[in-house]
Amino acid sequence: MNGAARVLGGLTMIVTIWGPARVGWTQPTIPKNRIPAGLPSEIQQQFESLYATDPRQRADAAGRLRGHRDVADHVIPFLVAMLHDAETLYGEEALRRRSLISSFASRFPEPNSPGEVAARALATMRTETVGPHLDLLIARLREKDPHTRANVLRAFGEMPRLKDRRVMRPLIEVLDDPHPTVRQYAATVLAGAEDLPLAEAVAPLLANLGHREADVRAAAAKALGAAKDARAVDPLIGILADRNEEAHVRGSAAGALSKIDDPRRVEPLIVAAGDQQPALRKAAAAALAAVRDPRAAPPLIAALGDEDRQVREVTAGALGRYDNHWAVEPLIAALEDEYPNVRAQAAHSLGELGDPRALKPLLDALKDPNSYVRWHAATGLGELKHPRAKASLTEALQDESEVVRRAAERALKAIDRTTRI
Repeated sequence: MNGAARVLGGLTMIVTIWGPARVGWTQPTIPKNRIPAGLPSEIQQQFESLYATDPRQRADAAGRLRGHRDVADHVIPFLVAMLHDAETLYGEEALRRRSLISSFASRFPEPNSPGEVAARALATMRTETVGPHLDLLIARLREKDPHTRANVLRAFGEMPRLKDRRVMRPLIEVLDDPHPTVRQYAATVLAGAEDLPLAEAVAPLLANLGHREADVRAAAAKALGAAKDARAVDPLIGILADRNEEAHVRGSAAGALSKIDDPRRVEPLIVAAGDQQPALRKAAAAALAAVRDPRAAPPLIAALGDEDRQVREVTAGALGRYDNHWAVEPLIAALEDEYPNVRAQAAHSLGELGDPRALKPLLDALKDPNSYVRWHAATGLGELKHPRAKASLTEALQDESEVVRRAAERALKAIDRTTRI
């Protein structure tokens, strides 16, 4: 199942497990007559719209209020008071379109209720403004309504840096929640909260590797990777090797193993890199690139020639991030791939590796028919900072693509800075 389908699947699961939204729960738990007095009229109107009969109007008001950080102490309690609001905003197709154009990077599905919009609004307010109200959020995590609990977790999970240790015990408690999506969201929060003492959560996360829902198992695996705890290695290897397991769960196990520094992980990842399922080969290749073990070189070179173009693309992009200098020649060969995204990722990685052997191939790639490849080639040449690239980059200032022209300009400035030193 692809990423977009899993997002929609997660939303379907919520509706199926929890049943239809409770239409009576359309207002914040704070009475309307407690809206603060003396606010500017625009802000006052947005507060009042939180009580509108139209769920989209309530959601829009929640989204707009997050921008008023000067009155955050007034806004935050009302957003917290909206987290139970589960009325559906969009049909499946409209939601899919919104998720495709959304610029907000998140590990959670696109918001589809006023409560979910309020959760995102809370997460995007500055941490120092939310912190004093954290106990309000934690209290709602213990309510009976599963929508509320899930939305508290959304808010935690979308915060840029979740470091407050007050959340740790409540998060561990909901790893045993009766609703699978709440468990999944709790594990997802922990997977992105490496500043918290995650060792405390390892035992319940290991227990969730055996949960009946695949998405819970996948989220638990990712969180175990964030914990970097050796106790997880053997269970994760077991999932990785289980051919009856869902591909995305096995892929999550591969990603988790890449984060745990343990020699036991290498051989199972090599085996997974040759699996029949492309999704798993892709995840295993990315994990092996992160491992930086000499044994990983042959399967990664093979992955650059995989029949599946996404496996080739992910491998080419991953090899530059981990100082894999043995990969320079295979990446140069990948610049001839028929698929432009593979060529682009190869160019990007060659720039990151900074090896002078890449100079001429990147100069050639600067003339690629695909602008995405040319952009990465120009960026890569900026990383190499070699004076011999100046003439070709100067020509690229006239490229038909604006992003290529800008990349060439940045690369020339980087070379000039280096030559002046």
